[in-house]
Amino acid sequence: MEKRSLINKVTSLVLAVAMMFSVIMVMPKDVSAAELSLPAKGGTVTITDEMSSGVSGQLSYIKYKPSKNGYLQLSFSSATKLYSYAAGKVQLFDASRNKVLSTQMTYDTSSTQKIDKTECYGVQKGKTYYIAALTAGGVNISAKFTKVNDKSGKKKQKALTLKKKKKVVGTILAGSSNSHFYKFKLTKKQKLNFGITPYLGDTVIVTMSGSNVFTKTFRVGSGSWGTRYQIYTSGAVNPGTYYVQVKPASKVCTGYYKVDWK
Repeated sequence: MEKRSLINKVTSLVLAVAMMFSVIMVMPKDVSAAELSLPAKGGTVTITDEMSSGVSGQLSYIKYKPSKNGYLQLSFSSATKLYSYAAGKVQLFDASRNKVLSTQMTYDTSSTQKIDKTECYGVQKGKTYYIAALTAGGVNISAKFTKVNDKSGKKKQKALTLKKKKKVVGTILAGSSNSHFYKFKLTKKQKLNFGITPYLGDTVIVTMSGSNVFTKTFRVGSGSWGTRYQIYTSGAVNPGTYYVQVKPASKVCTGYYKVDWK
């Protein structure tokens, strides 16, 4: 599933920065770059018109090192005096700035949709990350860190038990390919309704298995960003324990998600 569809009205500003970004991000260390940084708890950095591709063609790097495990959510708002709005792309890199840890996200501050102005990364305590940003027009990047104590099991035998109607947050750490296992128990024959709400830049593979060789597998991508994706049955299923595996489909899948069952 493709990374978040942009609004139908695509302007020359977005197209221009997209073309520049596709070239620059191949070898990010070979171009002139501005250096910025974020506190562990998050904050706001501003890329000015003078720093943007609209004037100098500079790439900006934002250094970030979390003190706890969780996710970092970025929000973009216009800070340009040259254009009516700001647009651009961001992507997460490791400490060497050579290894890509996320998909490229295109933001557009003129959009009324939150998904076009928000990005999320799952981050690990003590690791250094760089957010590479190329923008047409000055932009404010507000970052909010949220601590997550992810107790999901890495193996089926260690699956975390989900309580009915209670949402649990899970994180896909940048660069990780680990699976996340959950389980819940049906005490009587009933319809099944399990949901996952992704805030991810790429796809996860969700597999549910249970009694009587019951198995369902789905690919849930960023097209469902912020929307509860349901795995359900039209008829009642047998009582028993049901297991759910959430696995990133690639190493550039990162962010967080919520799971629940009804």
